[in-house]
Amino acid sequence: MPKISERSLYRKIQSVVEESGRGGFTDFESLISKIMKSPPLQFTRYERTKESETQVLPCKEDSVRRAVYLTAELGLIDGSTGKLTKAGTQAMKRDYFDRVMRQQMASTLENRGTSQKVLFDTIQAMLAEGKAHNMPSWDAIYNHLSSDNESLSRNKFHIFLTLLSSSGAIAYIQKRIFLPHHT
Repeated sequence: MPKISERSLYRKIQSVVEESGRGGFTDFESLISKIMKSPPLQFTRYERTKESETQVLPCKEDSVRRAVYLTAELGLIDGSTGKLTKAGTQAMKRDYFDRVMRQQMASTLENRGTSQKVLFDTIQAMLAEGKAHNMPSWDAIYNHLSSDNESLSRNKFHIFLTLLSSSGAIAYIQKRIFLPHHT
């Protein structure tokens, strides 16, 4: 199954929140159907034809479904109704979306057994070591933390770390080294 980009996933989550806020659906599955019928730009895919023309491809249901399920997992929409939660309502305000995402990511990681403080402390410690073979890539961070936490899969950790970066909670250089973001 092809993976969707975590960076675009961040904007897809934002689109799901916006679509949920607009209403016009009756439950979780009908929210997915609503998005499929009129997909936001973030779900649009393009492909170059043999004639070097660009064509718009139909939105893939698995892409929409993954984004909607992750939006629910982050506590932005209700997992049974698809309606906005209190956090989702706050996230509807564009200037607040990144802040709410940081809060929801911290909460989701905590619920999965990895506190944001432990994550940031691990990154700082790995940076302090300064060994080229042990620079804090997402994979190295996961390996370091995995002995403490078995409830978070490698793939989900990578997605969460990238979403944290997209929200501005952490920064990274050359898509490898994650640094705690100082605000």
